[in-house]
Amino acid sequence: MKPINPTNIHAPVAPYSHAIEVRADAKRLVISGQLGIRSDGSVPESIDAQAEQAWENFSAVLDSAGYTLADVVRLRLYAVRGGRFAGYSCRS
Repeated sequence: MKPINPTNIHAPVAPYSHAIEVRADAKRLVISGQLGIRSDGSVPESIDAQAEQAWENFSAVLDSAGYTLADVVRLRLYAVRGGRFAGYSCRS
């Protein structure tokens, strides 16, 4: 992957690149939305615990396909209430 950050526009305001170029012959994995549901079907009570479970599920899908979080190009997060984003802080 090659980060693209043109010098003729403002630099990114956070730790990201304006674009990432992926070779045409590169593997690509598209993962469906992951919920905060445990493998036994139970749902953690708190939003923070649900967020943690969703990350664990996302990581498990990556791992099962031979990828790591370092391979992720884009991640979209949707929450019903914007005030609940704190539990979804960035991971590395």
